Amino acid sequence: MEANMAFTKKHRWDFFNRKSMRYSQVGLAQEEYVKKVLEEAQKRGDFLKVEKHLRHSEADNSGKDFTVTKVIGDDEVSKSFGVTISSRRKNYSRLKHPYTPQFYFPLPTKPETIIKAINKLFN
Repeated sequence: MEANMAFTKKHRWDFFNRKSMRYSQVGLAQEEYVKKVLEEAQKRGDFLKVEKHLRHSEADNSGKDFTVTKVIGDDEVSKSFGVTISSRRKNYSRLKHPYTPQFYFPLPTKPETIIKAINKLFN
């Protein structure tokens, strides 16, 4: 395409579709990173159980990417939450799933920050 040509609707549509696919892959990679961080915390004894819900499962469709179980006192307490790399998507998810906490973890997010945010669910 020449430098002086304007973008057509089709060009813009193609651009946004490609961008959407790239962000989708980055978001899925971030979910795997969060899963790894949570599994390491589980090995240290911070959490009793960590579960990453399958894509397009009932839990995932209700905004729950993960469920973490922790022992508090004598009780096992489970909390579910969603994660995203997009602040816009976090706001959309909060409206769509008002009773499921949503965390915005931009790239790169330190493991300590992720653990600290999730531990706040149990307070």
